Amino acid sequence: LGQHKAEIYRLRGEFMQKMGDSEDANQAFSTAISLSKNLSKGWISWGNYCDQVKSISKQVFRQLLLLVFA
Repeated sequence: LGQHKAEIYRLRGEFMQKMGDSEDANQAFSTAISLSKNLSKGWISWGNYCDQVKSISKQVFRQLLLLVFA
């Protein structure tokens, strides 16, 4: 039962990420992993989410640098 509930939270995280709701996506992935530490799809999804957030942060940082120093 815990694994199924974790998968639901993982799917919610995927959905929230696609909808652009980063905070809720992070919380859903975190809850999924908390419910089932062996949920490999959960770890992969959360890792992909973190990579996306990191990429977006770098892009935003570069844009800010261009605005400030251009």
